[in-house]
Amino acid sequence: SSMATGMRFHFNCSVLKVSDVNKLIVPVSENNKIKYYVHNEELFDVIHNVHLSIEHGGRNRMEHEINTKYKNITRDMIMLYLNSCESCKRKGSTAKKGLVVQLIITTEMN
Repeated sequence: SSMATGMRFHFNCSVLKVSDVNKLIVPVSENNKIKYYVHNEELFDVIHNVHLSIEHGGRNRMEHEINTKYKNITRDMIMLYLNSCESCKRKGSTAKKGLVVQLIITTEMN
């Protein structure tokens, strides 16, 4: 469309060569760690490996770990992965099974 042809995007990145492979990274200043941009084809593997490395940690732990190394992995992507992890689903359902809620009725007030 005519609107799309007039749009320009500025993408600020650097290139780092790792084992003969060019990787896009966030431009690094002196005291910053390297943060990688992940290709769509690599997203699942990166998220999966982080999830396993933190022993099936939840959203907050995954987000923290991912944000230290990667730039373009969103919370929605993490949640999509977590909602498909069979091990986490089983872990969540067994924890809920043992919960018993009982109503306590008392006429005493402290």
